[in-house]
Amino acid sequence: MEQEKLSLIELEQRYNRGAVHRAKVQLLRSFGAIVVLSDGTKGIIRNRELSWDNEIEHSGEALSLGQYVEVMVLGVEPQQQRLNLSLRQARRDPWKEIGLRYRPEQVILGKVVRLRESGAIIELEPAIESFVSLSEICSSPPEKIDDILWVGDWVEAIITRIDEEERRVELSIRKHLSNLQRQQEAVASRVYLQSHQPGLSLLGEAIKPEQLRTLLHLYTEQKKDSKDDSVTSNSHDALVEQFPRILIADDYASFRDSLRRLLIRLGHQVEVAESAEKAVSLCAEKDFSLVLMDLEFRPGHQDGLEATRQLLAMNPSLPIIIVTATSRFRGHPHLVEEIQAMGIRGLLMKPVDLSSLDHAMTAIITGQDQEKPESLANPVTSVNLSSEVPHHLPLSQGDMGNWLRRELADLQRLTEAQACVLFHMSPTREVRVFANIGTPLTRYDESKYNLQATPIDEVIRHGVQVYDPDISGNPRKYQYLNILNFSSCIGVPVRSFDRTEYGLFLFHAQKGHFKEEHLRLATSSSAMLGAIIARKETERIFQRAQPLILEAQLSSQVIHELGNRLGGMLSNVATLAHDQKEIIAEPEKIIDPRFRNEMGVCLQDIEKDGQAMSNIIHLYLGLARTETQGSVNVNEVIQRVIRLLQPTAEEHQVRIVDKLEEGLPITFGVEVRLEQVFVNIALNAIQHMSPSHQDGKLVIQTEFARRNSHFPLQIRFTDTGPGIHGQLFERVFELGFSTLSEGTGLGLFITRGLIESMGGKITVEKSTMFIGTTFLVELPLVVPSFQGAAS
Repeated sequence: MEQEKLSLIELEQRYNRGAVHRAKVQLLRSFGAIVVLSDGTKGIIRNRELSWDNEIEHSGEALSLGQYVEVMVLGVEPQQQRLNLSLRQARRDPWKEIGLRYRPEQVILGKVVRLRESGAIIELEPAIESFVSLSEICSSPPEKIDDILWVGDWVEAIITRIDEEERRVELSIRKHLSNLQRQQEAVASRVYLQSHQPGLSLLGEAIKPEQLRTLLHLYTEQKKDSKDDSVTSNSHDALVEQFPRILIADDYASFRDSLRRLLIRLGHQVEVAESAEKAVSLCAEKDFSLVLMDLEFRPGHQDGLEATRQLLAMNPSLPIIIVTATSRFRGHPHLVEEIQAMGIRGLLMKPVDLSSLDHAMTAIITGQDQEKPESLANPVTSVNLSSEVPHHLPLSQGDMGNWLRRELADLQRLTEAQACVLFHMSPTREVRVFANIGTPLTRYDESKYNLQATPIDEVIRHGVQVYDPDISGNPRKYQYLNILNFSSCIGVPVRSFDRTEYGLFLFHAQKGHFKEEHLRLATSSSAMLGAIIARKETERIFQRAQPLILEAQLSSQVIHELGNRLGGMLSNVATLAHDQKEIIAEPEKIIDPRFRNEMGVCLQDIEKDGQAMSNIIHLYLGLARTETQGSVNVNEVIQRVIRLLQPTAEEHQVRIVDKLEEGLPITFGVEVRLEQVFVNIALNAIQHMSPSHQDGKLVIQTEFARRNSHFPLQIRFTDTGPGIHGQLFERVFELGFSTLSEGTGLGLFITRGLIESMGGKITVEKSTMFIGTTFLVELPLVVPSFQGAAS
């Protein structure tokens, strides 16, 4: 309908302000949209009136040509004599009654939609945006906002201000994180109080006092008849006089407490500190004659060398002995030189026994330098994967996936070949069809095929191209290549890793079908196939090297854990040996319940540490066991992984919590691969949480999702780490990509390959910056056949 020629007055009379009409989009411009009402009257909707978002840069972002919309009349533009319209005001204003949905101090989850120099714009819901300033993101804000937040990130924050008139909501991430920290500390405090209730050792109350007196009387009478009633003097007495007050600074409770008990038995006054900061504080308040300082404390705390510098600055003559494990030299390659330069008096390697401690103390008294331990000559041992991993591992068709199929299908379409076949030749010159598209190879034995006297041998071994549009001119050349009927053939070598073990062949039944352009297409495809094979070979090599990679990653912590456990056992054994001498000298001591209780504690700790060491070694060596298919209990695998990683988690102040669904169905697959997958994911989470100054938590949850017929077994790994930028959800699985400065970029890449080899998938399900990330592993109940597992 043509627009009526209405005057300004007529337009104002016909179209009342606030009235809503139906209009059709006629033009889209950078400043707004031109629309036509049902009677032909034109109007304009400027960008600012298109959305409550107020961020439309071009009308095409919100509308499309020919679209019908409801618009509200805002007035008439006098110069253009057209209606001024609003799309957003014709719809519900999301800011109305916003106070019913949001309130101050409420915790919200929002998505970063834009970044500003002063902060970030967070979308709470469509058309409702909020703002968090740079100072309210974290306690130590960076210079640039994109150093910590990216567009697409999800964040949790507290609403600090709502102004409906200004249409403004302000947030604080920093305050929310502070509240969470206080809540965690409160929970940790309650758990600590509940777990540290006083109790008596079983050994102390197992024997009645009257029974002990009877035994003591018999022992005393027998002792009178003994020729040797002397007790060897304790050679440690001189060391007690020289070092009456000792401070042990170590964050490993078993090692610290067992050494404390031993030194107290020997006559020292001993105090302990679980952190370097606490050690510095105690030394500022009290005088100690010797400090045993651990080299490294848990992430987020001061290390032993820095604390030692502070102690020597306060008291240059204070004797300090550094205590560490060989594995800790990875982060301190010049430790011996640093110790000598600082004037530190000794170095003890865990496990620490009484003789080595006595030797270190004696060296301090006599002014001698402690000898450099043999193990320090080459403290960091490299892992040579090449000696364990074959240089080349032939791929299976299962590894090929859709990559090769798509390339062969494209080549078949372009050349109209009846069959495209990729052959592989083994070092023993046995040939097999690796992949094929088109006519079935009905005469072919898929296990192996001796085709040395065929063009396949010529193409693969000698790198020669074959182009025979008509094979009838040389029938003897193809007499053994009878896997299908053909009259025209092309063959080109496929190079991968500077080797030629594959050959690409095209077949057709019609003479003269293939032309030279088909040969060029085949040559081009062979290069692409070579690249695909090289990538898949690389993945296989990494997968086969995975146990060694995991062992290398965990070996440092395993050695550290075993050193602490063994050190604790040695201290407890020395304590019991000292107690035995005291009982021989003073038999009545056995009547003292406190003395018996302390002996019981030593025995219990020895049993606990011994069992823990046995479990650690068993779990650690289990990562490299033979790959075999069979039934797999996912919950049991997770429990094993938790036990294996518990020492690492404790060192990084990470608590692992399992939420395992009872009665989870058994799956079928390669158990050791699944174990390696879970170790990789959990270790990745622990490492990402370690830079944080607050205690971390990793929740591992299993679920049987009955509605998901493809992937009913679901395993979630939820951490409390710094989060992953939304734009990196896929990149974290790429080869060589890592968000850690010292990361290799192998862990999650290998993990995805292992999971896919079991017919499953892994994704970043969700991630909230500063709060944590959830990785989701989904598995089928029946895993596809796994080829070459035992090779």
